[in-house]
Amino acid sequence: MWRGCSATLMWRCCALVWHLVVQRHEALRTRFTFLHGQLQQVIASTMAIPLEVHDLRAVPVAAREDAAQRLLHAAHQRPFDLSQGPLLRACVLYMDPHEAQLLLVMHHIISDGWSLGVLLRDLAVAYDACQAGVPAAWPVLPIQYADVVAWQQASVSHPTMQAQLAYWRTQLQPPLPVLALPTDFPRGTAVQVRTARHTRTLPPALWAELSQRSRQEGVTPFMTCLAALLVLIHAATGAEDVCLATLVANRTHPETEHLVGLLVQTV
Repeated sequence: MWRGCSATLMWRCCALVWHLVVQRHEALRTRFTFLHGQLQQVIASTMAIPLEVHDLRAVPVAAREDAAQRLLHAAHQRPFDLSQGPLLRACVLYMDPHEAQLLLVMHHIISDGWSLGVLLRDLAVAYDACQAGVPAAWPVLPIQYADVVAWQQASVSHPTMQAQLAYWRTQLQPPLPVLALPTDFPRGTAVQVRTARHTRTLPPALWAELSQRSRQEGVTPFMTCLAALLVLIHAATGAEDVCLATLVANRTHPETEHLVGLLVQTV
């Protein structure tokens, strides 16, 4: 969301900022196609990704947010063509004479949760620089996403990685154990992907104790909470072998911290 300038200046800054950020990250200029039966990553040297504009200032104030949500839903539902690109879209929503919202939709193949934070920071830095009339003070990107892919391809052929892959292929061979949670209703045979989120704020004293114990054990608070969850699952089910997946950022090299791309891994 941007405030504090005229709609004309806001639009000019948005268009310039968008172009600069797209040029900064190769992943945003990438498409995927098959060449001689092999999937290829194709990076355009430059790519004009339209910045759509929707002026909602004529919409009654009470209805503007609903109108913005409808545009968000419509942009989210439009499919991407991986072979043609671009694999992201953006539009500016003018909410009033001094406020605009930027809507971004990206395909997961070129981005992850960490990437979103990187992208928003780069956009903010470039926008502030545009308003001040100075170049964007970004850190230099020593690598791009294609370099990370090359690292990963090289590591897969290493004997250590091959041994690890063989181990986990054996460990995760079906059938995997089914967690028999005590539920209120019988478990159906059909597989349904229905999720929910439960949020709870820990008391400061408990969080301090949790953090201290984690430091003593040389682990992160997340690992301590995950261990507590597994203990709870064992207490509820008696299961000795529990399959639990979690996401890791997989940005183990400092060079990847300012990079847009799909680096996240499931462990």
